[in-house]
Amino acid sequence: MTQEVTQHMYHSGTQPLGMFGLTMAEKSRSELRSSAQIIMLTTESCPKMKKRGKAAGVKGWIVKPCNGPSTIGAIHKLVSA
Repeated sequence: MTQEVTQHMYHSGTQPLGMFGLTMAEKSRSELRSSAQIIMLTTESCPKMKKRGKAAGVKGWIVKPCNGPSTIGAIHKLVSA
């Protein structure tokens, strides 16, 4: 018998329309109690921003410009964990 496993992952920039991406991550953890994997795709490489992301439960931080293989590798690593 095979059991299907569903995983959820959110991909967001740090400045999407309507809400700051890190605020979205913080709210998804605190208000929604979401356990989904969150990856930030951003131009921000500031250690302070990365630290805030990690505290918010962001599991991956990809700085643009990025290449396809490394991005796919990061996503694969998260969903395989």
